[in-house]
Amino acid sequence: MTHIPDPTTAFGHGFAWDSSRLIAKDGWIVDPQNRVVILHGINVSGGTKMPFYRAFAAEDAAANPSQSSKTPTAQAFYGAAPSTTETSERVISASSSSSKAADDETLMESRSIGEVPNVIYSYKEKHFYEHRHVSFVNRPFTLQEADMHFERLARWGSQCLRILVPWEALEHTGPLDFGVISLKRLFLRITLPSGIYDEDYIDYLLSLLQVAAKYKLKCFLDPHVDCWSRFTGGCGMPGWTLELAGIDMTKLDQTAAAVVHNTQTDKDDFPKMIWCTNNIKLAAATMYTLFFAGQVFAPRATVPLSTTVLNHLRRLHSTVVSDEAYRRGVDGGIRAPSPIQNLTSIPRADHEFVQRGQVNIQHFLQGHYIEAFAHLAKRIHDHDAKALSKGEVALIASGTVMGFETMNEPSPGYLNHPDLNKLLELADLHIGTCPTPVQGMELAQGRQ
Repeated sequence: MTHIPDPTTAFGHGFAWDSSRLIAKDGWIVDPQNRVVILHGINVSGGTKMPFYRAFAAEDAAANPSQSSKTPTAQAFYGAAPSTTETSERVISASSSSSKAADDETLMESRSIGEVPNVIYSYKEKHFYEHRHVSFVNRPFTLQEADMHFERLARWGSQCLRILVPWEALEHTGPLDFGVISLKRLFLRITLPSGIYDEDYIDYLLSLLQVAAKYKLKCFLDPHVDCWSRFTGGCGMPGWTLELAGIDMTKLDQTAAAVVHNTQTDKDDFPKMIWCTNNIKLAAATMYTLFFAGQVFAPRATVPLSTTVLNHLRRLHSTVVSDEAYRRGVDGGIRAPSPIQNLTSIPRADHEFVQRGQVNIQHFLQGHYIEAFAHLAKRIHDHDAKALSKGEVALIASGTVMGFETMNEPSPGYLNHPDLNKLLELADLHIGTCPTPVQGMELAQGRQ
């Protein structure tokens, strides 16, 4: 009789490098035995590109103690439900602040049209613009389902997982409300607080990586971005970044600045592959231009300095100084290009700069983006330190976390565009209404 192995015990077969860290050498990925490793894996997953449910930050909940937790249940949403705890120390699910009768009416209305209350859908405009009060916990799936998915992937031969982590999942709340800041800065020289991160989501992500470690799966974390943001027809960047740039997200459809599924009038006629076209439309193209070269092309686009950006610039300048000193100490090294030089000038984080209290939007966006993922890396490092002290498996030391990408599919925006009065025939995908960059700017200003 053929022996059938116990499926609950046989993991790791086919993983010759299961407990080893991999390195890059001569253009190849190799293990400690100098064997070339061909990674085989998948994205995990497209389901991470949008939040799962509405949530209020702890400070909002403290101001409204009568709010109750009304998160969808696992049975209601195919197992993809938020944490089973009724409240969280940092994130509390949102519910209507109206009377119980109104709550019940909303609940009945949601059920009548097939909705799960407080779940955010990719094709509905309802709650779409409540971008600060969301949660990505249990995206792409719950921890209860993680064993099933990871075991299945391991048995299918997957070795490597690209874990998609949108910046929005980490810092959707934003540093502060920019409408309030714009008024305050008229009277006070203020500095915005540092980044406000969703620690519950990071806790969930750490737990998810621990489950992946059980099946000897190697993971690298991908700061996933498509067409800038889900508010511009893609995913990744928080909604407050567009508000920071002065873009009214509710007017993108009317001005042909983006095609977004949530706000599309005819959901059944949503164009295929429109994200490629969204990259060249005004909303996404403007944000990418500001992100990569705002200091050059929008030097007057300044915003209040935040402590996150200030600390980021100080560290960056320290690195630049160290890099210059190193190259000066190497024979002929001063003529070598610096590996860390930015394409645009970096403002000095000195006393005058702090007193001015303003920074170009490029450095604000870059600083918060980088520091958000630096915070995630630190959380992983701190987790590993505790794990090692307890004799448990550390995510980095075991090779479960292989590293970070820098950014998924960055777009140049308007950079290096030879003529903003024309579309690039060979580079741009033209689907539906495709205004030229200049036409897009005219439409955004309300001109026909």
